[in-house]
Amino acid sequence: MKNMKKNAQKGFTLIELMIVIAIIGILAAVALPAYQDYTIRARASELPLAASAAKNLISEAILLSPTNAIPASTFTVSNVSQGMVSSLGWNGSSIVVTGNATNLGATVIMWLAPTASGSGVTWQCGANAGTQYLPSSC
Repeated sequence: MKNMKKNAQKGFTLIELMIVIAIIGILAAVALPAYQDYTIRARASELPLAASAAKNLISEAILLSPTNAIPASTFTVSNVSQGMVSSLGWNGSSIVVTGNATNLGATVIMWLAPTASGSGVTWQCGANAGTQYLPSSC
């Protein structure tokens, strides 16, 4: 009996492995929605960039007006690109950019409203849908 040595345990027990798998599952359940929101926000950052040409056009019209008046005429451009923007338009008071819900992964409709001042034009940004996905610049 004196010659028998105790064998040291090698490896992990089944319960230890199950605990590790449960912890990984909980972390994945928390991280996946946060990652999806992050990717939608990254894609939605293209919406203000798509409106930059329209912003320049409206700003120029305001600054060239003798009274700094905001133009009342409207326009809409559908199928702006195959990217993140579905349509872009001026409704007489703001630029409305509609995101492509299929490519974005969510519905986002944002607007950019100009305010004329003596020194230029400032733009206010907001959303009709998908407010949580707007870039921080809004």
